[in-house]
Amino acid sequence: MLRLGGSIYDFYLPTWAGVNPENGSPMWYKADENGVQTDETTSVYGDAGRFIQGSSLPTLVGGITNNITYKNFDLNALLSFSLGGQILDNDYIQLLHNGNNPGRAWSQEMLNRWTPENRDTDVPRLTTDNLNWTSASTRFLYDGSFARLKNLSAGYTFSEATISRIGISRLRVFIQGENLFTLYKHKGMDPEQTLEGATYFRYPAIKTFSGGVQIGL
Repeated sequence: MLRLGGSIYDFYLPTWAGVNPENGSPMWYKADENGVQTDETTSVYGDAGRFIQGSSLPTLVGGITNNITYKNFDLNALLSFSLGGQILDNDYIQLLHNGNNPGRAWSQEMLNRWTPENRDTDVPRLTTDNLNWTSASTRFLYDGSFARLKNLSAGYTFSEATISRIGISRLRVFIQGENLFTLYKHKGMDPEQTLEGATYFRYPAIKTFSGGVQIGL
């Protein structure tokens, strides 16, 4: 939704209100005639109110890098981070189906679905009825803050006295890794997404290891 003073990166979504403990139906909050969220809920997704739920734009992005040397050893690292902003995890929704998708995995969360014996839960009942509970709402909107070790490399440079015998001027061996770990609250999603802030089967950053030799003649 476009609005005066807003941003094209704002999320305009229903607010998730949980699961009705009496019947296991999903609930969202309704809006009054002025578009303000009320305390009244509905289990019909089309009747739910739509509200500004934050932006996909982070508050702060940056990185920390270093270059440490000790005698013939060197260590280089790059830590990138992003603070603030929201991400709508559309990929996770694919794991929360009602079982009519043969071959598609289920999230472990489905084990905690509503049943008459398990009424205190945030997962609606399992049914072939279309409850629309996996439609876009704040239930699938997550904080996009993260920190990731993008690169780490360590090397050793041989002394000139050692390599002069083989007729070269410089010899360095090194190993390095990329995307070694990520600090992020929401399990299973790569937090580095596009500016739109919505996932859609985007390949995650791949963890890689490599090594090499640098020779100067």
